[in-house]
Amino acid sequence: MFLLPGPSGELAVNISDYWSDQHGIGITGWVSTEDQLPQDLELVQDGAVVTITSWFPRPDLAEKQPSGFRGKAWGFRCYLPTNTTPLVKLRRRGSLRRDEHEFQLRRHPRKLPSWHKAHSATLLEEFIAQANRAEGNILEIGSRQVCAGGQGKRALFPNCAYTGFDYYKDENTDVVGDAHRLSNYFSREFDAVFSLAVLEHLAMPWVVAAEINKVLKPGGLTFHSTHFAFPVHERPWDFWRYTDQSLRVLFSPPLGFEVVRCEFDTPARMHPDTPREDLLGLPLEAVWVGISVLARKTADIDPTKFVWSASVAECLGSESAYPAPSGSHGVG
Repeated sequence: MFLLPGPSGELAVNISDYWSDQHGIGITGWVSTEDQLPQDLELVQDGAVVTITSWFPRPDLAEKQPSGFRGKAWGFRCYLPTNTTPLVKLRRRGSLRRDEHEFQLRRHPRKLPSWHKAHSATLLEEFIAQANRAEGNILEIGSRQVCAGGQGKRALFPNCAYTGFDYYKDENTDVVGDAHRLSNYFSREFDAVFSLAVLEHLAMPWVVAAEINKVLKPGGLTFHSTHFAFPVHERPWDFWRYTDQSLRVLFSPPLGFEVVRCEFDTPARMHPDTPREDLLGLPLEAVWVGISVLARKTADIDPTKFVWSASVAECLGSESAYPAPSGSHGVG
């Protein structure tokens, strides 16, 4: 930790961690000041200058502030793009220096599988447009704002009657309950049902899919964005990661749905911190952060084709529960 002088007063600054990829460097840290949130902090590296704009409060750092500091603390995240690419020499062992060959490593665009289709609009954008055209009732499962700086989705549907549903209450949540028992709170009244980064937290998503069918009107739309590759979060209720095929099974004809579209988003690279010979090709394989599905209700669920009587408590134990709001600011 170090002290940084400036026109608006002295800051205590701590760089907590960093990481790098082929495009730049990511840095996390926090600052403490007796004044307001600083708006003039910049990071500079290899000619790149980036103003820090991603801030979130850190009230947990009060005890870690330097002696005499009694101000507020904020955490930050920043990404520094850099064009530095290393020069590499290639030679044969024992060869003369003139036999060396120096070349620069160059980045190449990701090669995605042939079955991965690019669309001009994201599935979420398509869902929002269709829902607003329908001007009906819309339900969001997981309406509570969990991540710092998150924005409620109510404003995205100005033509709809929005209902927010979550396990815990906040300003954006109208009804509190368990999505595994959705039809206990609502009848068949919604034209659209959606969730963002929620499916991975549902102990029995097949039960929730059936419940969504029960509260959707015939022909109603359902949209869900979740994770294909993502850090573990919101433990102990972080259960699943999905592929496009698993979502097609989840919203399949036996549960009364047809899939309109299903697609991955946000290409990424995966690599172990400790290199392993059998995993040297892993960063070259296709990986995505997210996966989304847009489906339409075609029929009421057939109870003879879907039978599941076990409750969440029976599967997880009566002591297990989704983590209560704590003011932490992890990933969503």
